Amino acid sequence: GGYLQNIPEKYVDDFFKLKNNNEREYPDGESNKFMQERVISSLKKYLDLIKNQNIAIITHLGPILAVAKYLNYKIPNVKNLDGIVITYVDKKYKLKIHKKLIH
Repeated sequence: GGYLQNIPEKYVDDFFKLKNNNEREYPDGESNKFMQERVISSLKKYLDLIKNQNIAIITHLGPILAVAKYLNYKIPNVKNLDGIVITYVDKKYKLKIHKKLIH
């Protein structure tokens, strides 16, 4: 979100005229689309590792949602400070939510 990351959404739209969509580029930040592409590119590098060992990836809500979407999981109840665990079982990636993983 750049320097607008802590500004409530209604003010971003009303005062900064930045419509909330996937293409919106934040001043001194990145668009949601670019973030999703960056996250999925990195995730693809780790998926083979996940098949053979445990790894931890620490991130925030936007990347978690991008990963879930890429793995075809709907996780409507995930919130900030929650976490996800990705496992590889029966030749499929599984995703599990852990509530308030970081306290």
